[in-house]
Amino acid sequence: MVFFSDNTLYRIHFKPFTKCVFLFRHKPCKMHTDKQLLVKGIKCIAYTIALMFAAPIVLSQAFKNEEHLFFWPVVIIGFILALAAIGMGFYSIKIIMEAIFSRGK
Repeated sequence: MVFFSDNTLYRIHFKPFTKCVFLFRHKPCKMHTDKQLLVKGIKCIAYTIALMFAAPIVLSQAFKNEEHLFFWPVVIIGFILALAAIGMGFYSIKIIMEAIFSRGK
């Protein structure tokens, strides 16, 4: 890439097997962060962190009381919270990546 006196960026393109050199004007795309989407992603990260703390606590309390009547419902709730934490983690990272790297509208 080459800059000329008018501060315009040009790409140099060589054609193989010819003695021609072509200059193409390069228009860089402006990528701006979508702040509303980024805030939504950070909120999702906060929910994910809450679920990441809640799931092990619920599961450990369930396994402490294996002889109790509500053992299986609490274990099932703990596993659902753990799966929700994993899913929310992927979802929130996807939202943050879209906010940072989207090209705009």
